[in-house]
Amino acid sequence: MQRLLVAAICWFIFSCWFANAQTGPGGVGNSTSNRLWLKADGGVYRDAGVTPAAAGEQVQQWNDFSGNGNNARQLTSTNRPFYQIGIVNGGPAIQFTGDTYIDPSSLGIPGTGSFTIITVFKVDSYVGGAINDGNGTFIIDRATLSNNLTSLKILTPDKYCFQKRDNGNNGIATSPVSVSTVSTSSFTLIDYMRESPRAFYRLFVNGTLEKSTADGDGDLTPPIPRIGRHYNTANGGLDGYIAEVLIYNYRINNAEVNIVNSYLA
Repeated sequence: MQRLLVAAICWFIFSCWFANAQTGPGGVGNSTSNRLWLKADGGVYRDAGVTPAAAGEQVQQWNDFSGNGNNARQLTSTNRPFYQIGIVNGGPAIQFTGDTYIDPSSLGIPGTGSFTIITVFKVDSYVGGAINDGNGTFIIDRATLSNNLTSLKILTPDKYCFQKRDNGNNGIATSPVSVSTVSTSSFTLIDYMRESPRAFYRLFVNGTLEKSTADGDGDLTPPIPRIGRHYNTANGGLDGYIAEVLIYNYRINNAEVNIVNSYLA
């Protein structure tokens, strides 16, 4: 009996260590800080996590590699994106068609905290919107209607925008906008983040800091992300591909930005 108790305690300690030992891309973060990690070169299923998707098949489930089991799902067949191969550097990517999207579950990031959202995507065609509206092409939005926004969209004329709005419905007018114009010829890597509360919002495009905006807003709780489309606008989403999505519960520093971006490149 005593041996069984010792063995159980050892297994519990090992399980906790293993969970926390899982690291994010390039070794940045672990299962505590890396809240979501979706990558197209693994864990993509045509059903509820049993049968890997083949080229051209619809994606019902996209598994989370962060160690948190925060798998993204699309239960409605007409809104499922597609798994495609040979898209980015010979590897696969998930194809979105404007009205297709996939949702993980809650990120568990408090409104008083920091966060970093990273995505690698390609736009084939797009529509521009305004900084303070729900128009334009959304690459990432929120899954349900709320005052909180941590969205990535395309503005007129041809810019990327980290559209933010806090729990008190403040801050959307000062959302960071890129200097770079939208590319339809290659994949783009965007990091957007909030530093420690009341500090800065930052927007990186392909590893270069393009906008830093002072945080004069209130608490901002990152919502469940809708990956690929606006939360309720039909055809209000990405016409193109996503290869990877990462979300951290802190603002990764510049050195970590370089490490993660090098890994993703």
